[in-house]
Amino acid sequence: MERRTYNIAELLQMQACTRCQACVEVCPAVAGSLDGRLSAKYRIEALGRILRRRSGFWRRIFRRDPPTAEAMRAFSETVFRCTLCGNCRRVCPVGIDLTGLWHSLRRDLVDSKSYPPRIDMIRENMAEAHNVFGEDNEARTEWVEDMPDAPDHGYVKERADIVYFTGCVSSFFPLARRIPMALAGIFDAAGVDFTLLGQDEWCCGFPLLGAGLGEHLDALIENNVNAVKARG
Repeated sequence: MERRTYNIAELLQMQACTRCQACVEVCPAVAGSLDGRLSAKYRIEALGRILRRRSGFWRRIFRRDPPTAEAMRAFSETVFRCTLCGNCRRVCPVGIDLTGLWHSLRRDLVDSKSYPPRIDMIRENMAEAHNVFGEDNEARTEWVEDMPDAPDHGYVKERADIVYFTGCVSSFFPLARRIPMALAGIFDAAGVDFTLLGQDEWCCGFPLLGAGLGEHLDALIENNVNAVKARG
């Protein structure tokens, strides 16, 4: 963790934590794993210790060595198992922006190369296939083929009043395909003039943001905005 990615507000908010454990009680990761190391309480305490050991001032006073690479990798495993659901932030009695802090923490871990190998897979899939699953991006509209009475254009038009941004999960995950099929049916019944972006739709970028790779978002954003504008 070499580069400082935490703003003053985040550093102050970390000190405001009361250790009340309200965040522990609502954490789905803790409930599912029975592992308290996945809680916001553990994470914020561990981060505080790491920042103090990384600081030259505190290291000189307490004669502490910086955290080892092995310790950082072990900590990163607990950090990246968080689902970023935001429950901890919603119940925090002192209003700490925990979700924002977790994003900063993940950026910090990526910068210091202390992250799980799957993060590299996410980065590669997004760069090469423009979706988190690494699937052929031309297959984004295959779910239309499963719809009864789908139009010949497959809902991919050159111009339309509305663009339906389907998303990676709804496009590629079989069980989730019922979502776009249902919405397209509602649009048809309501006479809505809409279009899909087809292969021009790239991932919204949230997997990169959640993986601590927010600096790679710009290309995705620019592509999607331009694709929407091109449809009017």
